[in-house]
Order: sequence, then C-alpha cells, then structure tokens
Amino acid sequence: MHDGLVFPIECRYEQVVWEKYITRQGVMSCASDSHSRYDAMDDLGLIPSLVALVGDGDAPIRQREGGIKKWIRQYGFLTSPNQPGVEGYDWHEENLEKFWNKAKRLVNLWDIYRMITNRELEELKEIISFHDTRVLDINGKLVPFGPGITQGSVYPHETVAQDRVFTTSEHTLFFNKELGEINKEPLRYYQKVAFSYIRTEVQRELKVISLVSKDMQLEGSSEQDYFKTFPILEPATLLQALYLQFYIIMSTPGKKICQECGNVFLPSRKDRKYCNETCKNTAKSRRYRARRKARSKIKGGK
Repeated sequence: MHDGLVFPIECRYEQVVWEKYITRQGVMSCASDSHSRYDAMDDLGLIPSLVALVGDGDAPIRQREGGIKKWIRQYGFLTSPNQPGVEGYDWHEENLEKFWNKAKRLVNLWDIYRMITNRELEELKEIISFHDTRVLDINGKLVPFGPGITQGSVYPHETVAQDRVFTTSEHTLFFNKELGEINKEPLRYYQKVAFSYIRTEVQRELKVISLVSKDMQLEGSSEQDYFKTFPILEPATLLQALYLQFYIIMSTPGKKICQECGNVFLPSRKDRKYCNETCKNTAKSRRYRARRKARSKIKGGK
C-alpha cells in the first residue's frame, strides 16, 4: 500500500493489465492470456488519471472511446474483476459506456472533495443550498419541521460545477442553527454538508468489500497460546479500489486535491491550491489565455 495511504488495515488490489484487447459493439475484451499485474493501492495517480480522462465530460463519443481504450490498455479494466465468480460483475470485459459513467461519477465526487479542501465557497454554493425548516404550529409558533432548524442540501443532479454535471441524488444535513447564524460563517457549514455527501456516496461504493487473512501466526508457551491473523481489505474491482483510496484519503487530515491536475498532496500552507509550481503556472497561463479570449470577443462584438 502506498506510503501516502495511512490505514489500520492493509489494503491491496492486484490489477491485471492484458497484453491485447479487442472491442466489439462498445465492449472491450481481453484477447490474450498474457498479462502484467500491479497493486492498485500503490498508485495514487489512478484517480487523477481519470480526472484527466473525463475532463469536462463533454468530449465527442469517438474521442471519449479512444481515451477509454488507451486508459484500459495502461491500467486495465475499471469495473470488471480480475477473478471469476464476483457477483454482479462481468468477466474480462468492459462496457465503454458503463466505464465512462462510473468514471465520471468518481471524478465528480473527487471534484467536490477538491472544493471542500480548497475552501471553494462559491463553487460549493453552486451545488448546496440552505433553508429554514421551521413551520408554524397550531399556536402560531415556529417549530422545526425535521431534526434541525436549518437544512443544508446537496443538489448535484441539478447543477453544473466546472462544466461537470453531477448526476447523483440529493443529500441533506440538518443543523440546530438559524440561517442567519450560518450565513455569518458559511464556509464550515457548506464544507460539512458536502463532506457528509461524498462520505455517504463513497461508503455506498464500499458496502461489499472482502476482508481476508494474509497469514496466521501461532505462538505459545506451556501455559498459554497466542493466535494472530493479519487482515487485508481486498476490493472486488479496480473501481472499488479507487473508492477505497478515496475513503482513506478522506480519513487523513490535511490533504488537498490539486486545483490543476487532481493529484492529492499535503500543502505546506493552508491556502495552497496546487501541488507544485508547474501546476500553478499552468493554471495561471490558462486564466491568462481565457482573459485574452474574452477581451477578443468583446472587441469583435463592437
């Protein structure tokens, strides 16, 4: 397991990358018995590679499929298990449309985590709303309609953030604070609602995960025996391994997601949003080009 992943139980997923693949009717299958293997839990670049692949989510179908095939040739199938007999999964094949939808969902959750760790309040406001839950009772008194005074809800299915459409369901968190009090220091409350949402979604993806034993140790003396086992969490698919990575990263305080490349990093300052100077300069250049393009459009419209 990668040194950047700190977890009380060892986690591993031995991913297979086949030497040859064929694609028929939108399904990519292995076409060779030859393959290589790697432990996906050792590679923290897998989720960022999906971030780069998905991009803004609006690539033409032909371009999208080409990117998926290239990714699979490098990293292996995303939703197909390496071992037969895993219920609910196909064997040694990948539906390209399913890949895209699953990858986009993971990337969208990763993007929300970036908003949280980088304190992007305005972006969080695009997907979260707060409102007072109180209603008048028979005595004309305002009482909470629910477990709290104020309700914060994530509406990812209705919102576009950074040109990515969030397609998952609504999530709600209640607070015993009045709306005016929340609006005084809104960031923490927006972060809490968003974090609660992605935690729930990531945990849902990890509902079915195997806990196995790597080894067993028996020691003892004439008076007492000592038994010990070495537990390992083993995901069913590469996708589940990435969600497990995500969960472990969420459990590690202080980490951020780079605003440019999507890599996870430990910032030297709390206001740092980029993992290195290269990403910082790339983002700066992109903003500069965007401003020039906007000015050109304004001039051209005169």
